[in-house]
Amino acid sequence: MKKRSFFLVVICFALVAAGCSKSAGTKLYLIPEGYVGWVHIIYDQSKQPEIKKDEGTSIFPIGKDGILKVSNKDAVYGTSINKYFYVDAKGNKVREIDYLEEIHNQNVGNAQIGEGNQVVKTLPTVESFFVGDKSLMKNDEDVYPEDEMEQTK
Repeated sequence: MKKRSFFLVVICFALVAAGCSKSAGTKLYLIPEGYVGWVHIIYDQSKQPEIKKDEGTSIFPIGKDGILKVSNKDAVYGTSINKYFYVDAKGNKVREIDYLEEIHNQNVGNAQIGEGNQVVKTLPTVESFFVGDKSLMKNDEDVYPEDEMEQTK
């Protein structure tokens, strides 16, 4: 009887946990062919286009410099299927990028600038990851794009 109760509790816990997980859909990251380096998606940029879901898929066309600025206020959080592709100059998929071998240190967050114990400014959310051989990363942390830091001065 104890085994059956334990099994029932485990099943209920798994079902509740699965129900609490929010789906962010599918995300396609389109990266210029041959690009190696940090990719930064900078949110809350009012003069930039918005990333919208089309049939559950969000498409992120990354610029040649590895940066994409979007007007969306924040990243969409939750479970998602992420796919990464190299694309040619016309936006045609050339090759799928191997997530396990070529995508590193994926991170979403924002920075705060403060004076003493007081927050003066919160910077926009940035989604970052490194594309390429991990040995080519200059550091093992994502960095805030330089142009965003310049705007805070």
